[in-house]
Amino acid sequence: MHARTQAEEAQKRMEVMYNIYTWSTQLSSRLAAGALLVVAEAAEGHKRTNPDDLVSRAVKQLIADCRYHGARLSPHRAVNRAVAVRAPRLQSRMHPGTCNPMYLPGACNPMYLPGELFNEPSSALVLRRIEALGLPNSLDELGEQLLAQCAQLLQLALRSLGAMAAAAEQHKIKAMRSAAAQRAMLSIETVEKTFPALQARGIAVPPEATETLAQLVGRLTPLLPAADIDSDDDEYY
Repeated sequence: MHARTQAEEAQKRMEVMYNIYTWSTQLSSRLAAGALLVVAEAAEGHKRTNPDDLVSRAVKQLIADCRYHGARLSPHRAVNRAVAVRAPRLQSRMHPGTCNPMYLPGACNPMYLPGELFNEPSSALVLRRIEALGLPNSLDELGEQLLAQCAQLLQLALRSLGAMAAAAEQHKIKAMRSAAAQRAMLSIETVEKTFPALQARGIAVPPEATETLAQLVGRLTPLLPAADIDSDDDEYY
């Protein structure tokens, strides 16, 4: 009977160790994927340096990482994590006012198991077992790194939006300029929709991020088709 109990306990320990390995690998893979995006921004000539593509990839990665993390906020970690976003100071065509907050329904719902690693009940039970057994792991550290990377991805998206706006302004042909401005405006909305997901994970989105989006809207609005109807100063050839 004693031997059977020992075998069962050993089996449970092995299962918990497997969870540690699996989750550590998943977290590390997400960190590596995000790091590649940040590096791609500086890789001249690579297709991923396209600002439109970078915004799309950064937002997709950011939302997926937020969903996966789930942010188990213990009392000493419930303090807002400031997002280190040093948004580009956009000077031209300043537009008064601010962007209205946009929300992405279901942005924080789990997609797959563990849908929310640090918040889902089943995952929380395993995490408690890990702690009770005193097994060495770096899950908390990797989780914190993942949230920090979400902040970096937001910063990347904001920089890429600035590049999209600048590219739109440089077009001489009205149709191309308007089309580029429309794409940039859609990307602005997409980025803004990530704010609730970040805040749900205890990450405080700084005012600079919203201010930057408002400035971008101010720059792009005059380039939209409705704003260009009475303009005759375009170069078409």
